[in-house]
Order: sequence, then C-alpha cells, then structure tokens
Amino acid sequence: MKKKHVFYLFLAIFAIFTASSCTNKSETLSIDRGENYFPLFKGKYWDYRVDSISYKLRNEQTHTVDSFHHSFFVRELVSDTLRDAAGRPSYRLERYTRPNRDSSWKLEDVWLITRTTATAERVEEDQRFLKLAFPVNKTTKWNCVQFIDPYTELNIWGERTVAAYSADKGWGVQSKYTSIDVPYTINGRTYDSTATVLFADSDANSSIGVGINRRYYQEVYARNIGLIYKRLEILDTQCNDPATCNRANLPWEGRAEVGFILLMKLDATN
Repeated sequence: MKKKHVFYLFLAIFAIFTASSCTNKSETLSIDRGENYFPLFKGKYWDYRVDSISYKLRNEQTHTVDSFHHSFFVRELVSDTLRDAAGRPSYRLERYTRPNRDSSWKLEDVWLITRTTATAERVEEDQRFLKLAFPVNKTTKWNCVQFIDPYTELNIWGERTVAAYSADKGWGVQSKYTSIDVPYTINGRTYDSTATVLFADSDANSSIGVGINRRYYQEVYARNIGLIYKRLEILDTQCNDPATCNRANLPWEGRAEVGFILLMKLDATN
C-alpha cells in the first residue's frame, strides 16, 4: 500500500510541475506586437485640428506663387464592421469636418480601415496605405504605398503634382519606426508610450543639385489611442536655379510652386 501511495504522490507532483512549466512557457512566448498602437472598435472616434498650406503657380515666367492657408477640424468615427474586397474583417470609417468647435459636424468621406496580424491599413479616396507593420520594432521595414499607382497626380487648385507616390520621388520600401515607446507631447498633453513612423523623407534633386520634388510623411501613434500627429508634405517646383529664380535657395515653404503641407494634431478621443 505504501508503494501505491508513493506512486500517486509522484504523479500529483509531476502533474503540478508540468502544469507550472506549461504556464511559464506560455507566458514566455507572449509577444507584444504593438497592435494596440492601432486600436479599433465600433464607436471609437478621433478629433483632429488640421492646418494646411497649399501652393499654386500663378505665373511660370516670374515664378509667382499663390499660397492658401486653411484650418479646420476633422472627426474620424469607426461606425460599423464589414468585410473588405478580400473578405477580411474591416471597419467603416466616417470622416466629418467642421470649421471650428462651435459648428456642427458634416459628413465628408467614408473610408475603410483594416488591421491584420501583419499590417494596419486605411483606404483613403480609393488609395490603400499601409500605415503600420507588425511587430512594432526598429527592424521592421515596409512599403506604405505598395498598392498605390506611383504616377498618381494630385490636383491642387487646378495644378497637378507629378508622380506623387513614385520611388524616384522618395517613396518605396523605406517606411520604418524611428522611435518606439517614448513620451510625446501634443497640444499640451504628454502621451507616455508612442511610436513614430517615417514613410518618406526626400528632396528629389535635379541635375544642379537643388531639390525639385519634396516628399515627407511622418505619423505618431500612442498606445491604446492611435494616431495623434501627422505631417505630410508633397511639393514640386521648377524654381531650382538661382540664376533664373530668386527664391531657389529658400526653404521649401518659400519656393514650392504646387503641392501642400498638411498637419494633423489630436484634439480629443474616447
């Protein structure tokens, strides 16, 4: 009888040890992929303050340019669940605008937003951008515009930017995280854990070494909140020779002839 008791006691101890080992192994294998940088659920919304400046060439001979400043507010609301064209679970994203905080929201666009185990995607005006790639770490690289026609032209006040998303203008497999899990302050509020994404940063040079195409795109995401900051610059110019254009040596804001600079800052969320 004693031998039998000893045998059962051994089995009990072995079972406890095995269960404990499995639990520890499961905990060890738990990986933070950073998906909470891109939270998605029905009813989620983000309000942004948007500031933009756009440029239009008025006179080609004199390189005279008109600039237009515009400030307004945008609300992005996750309104419903659905399936995208590939049958993947996705969300309907409604975008509302208003000129100031005292005005009513007006529906402007309906976009599509999808998060998979590999990427976080947004379909904006029929253009699919790969916003994030998982896992979120500094070794992860991807092409945010791989599903977009590189020769897309953007209409800015009747003028068109050339090849807005082409590789020779600075886009391609260069999207990367430049910082992860660091504090970031926007509109006087500090977010403890943020990730900054750099999609493009290029001044495509002409033969004389002065940039004629500017492509810059940066976004900042906070854990459990989502996008808190965005800066996008798509600018073109022929004002690149000091001998023919007295603005050729100025920063881009002083010599852009077509395109825009867009800033978005989180104002409120739920």
